[in-house]
Amino acid sequence: MLWIESPAGVGWSTASGENDMVQNDLLQSQDALAALKAWYVSFPEYLPNELFISGESYAGIYVPFLAWQVYINNQQVGSNSAAV
Repeated sequence: MLWIESPAGVGWSTASGENDMVQNDLLQSQDALAALKAWYVSFPEYLPNELFISGESYAGIYVPFLAWQVYINNQQVGSNSAAV
């Protein structure tokens, strides 16, 4: 199980600077996809497993945005993106 806290700067998550704390739902989903892709680079043995995205509270917004980012990313696999 992988836990991603969003947006950057909340809970245990970090931000590189003040500009990284300025967020909206689209930027947050792009950051979450980048984190997910980085995780798969570090742990490629999990790539064959099914991916389930869930959350609570405001994740009712975050989850569909991240699912859309994963979908778009996987559609672009032929253009040098890694499928998730």
